[in-house]
Amino acid sequence: MLPHTTSLGMPETLRKLFPRTVWKVRTVFAQGVLYAASVGGPPSSRRSALMPAHSPLRVLHVIAPASFGGLEQVVLQLAAGRAARGLPTEVFILLTEGSSTPTIVEMLERAGVRATVVRVAHRAYRKEQEAIRAAATTFRADVVHTHGYHTDVLAPKPARAAGCALVSTAHGFASTDIKGRLFEWLERRAWRRFDVVVAVSGPLQARLVRSGVPDAVVALCPNAWSGAAPLDRASARARLGLAPSGQFVGWVGRLSLEKGADVMVRALAPLPAEIGLVMIGDGPERNALARLANELGVASRIT
Repeated sequence: MLPHTTSLGMPETLRKLFPRTVWKVRTVFAQGVLYAASVGGPPSSRRSALMPAHSPLRVLHVIAPASFGGLEQVVLQLAAGRAARGLPTEVFILLTEGSSTPTIVEMLERAGVRATVVRVAHRAYRKEQEAIRAAATTFRADVVHTHGYHTDVLAPKPARAAGCALVSTAHGFASTDIKGRLFEWLERRAWRRFDVVVAVSGPLQARLVRSGVPDAVVALCPNAWSGAAPLDRASARARLGLAPSGQFVGWVGRLSLEKGADVMVRALAPLPAEIGLVMIGDGPERNALARLANELGVASRIT
């Protein structure tokens, strides 16, 4: 048993509901890194059901990442946390042809996690599925853990074909247009075929169940924290390049429309001029936020 292991109270319920299925869902908090996995099902369709109890699960994370954001940070922590404990883990990254290599690839490599990058043509969904199956088979994965609607929708078929259990982390819903809401609808339908869908908050857990994801499949696993001691005030200011004195408001997040960073910038304007704003993050709204700050006359107060 790994250290700091907390039962979700789910396996016994599932055994009663599905006497022919043995499922094990665990959350492991080690150095503040959350690990969620599912094994079980009919032996004919789950390689992991045939494994000795002491064998560590082989987990393949599958993502189609953005430049970097909350989803990518969670994958990095999950994969690095397992790798640090000698647990077999790899990350499979789907990219579009011609796209740049995202930051997470280098960060995974520094953490000792093997990351495989595959580039395919735009909307070449069948090729992506073939690549997922090949990656799961080559790695001999027991669990395919997906993140984001793209891989949540594409991965179930190839993962099952490779004999893997399916886990997804629901990172939340943030679409602001019809296209995004359609993808999220497809994602919620796909989750009904998963063994475990991890909800990172109570409200998200309730929303998943209301949308039709079976209650027995949804597991509440709040995002973890490393537990590392925070920097003292002077060190934190030095790290951020701030003056040793003065008052600052902090904002952390991806600079995208749904995060509402513009609300923070607008809120700074009526505050006393000696109060500054530190924004940590990047994203597609960066230039628009810079223009807004200039229009409001607060650009010099934002770091």
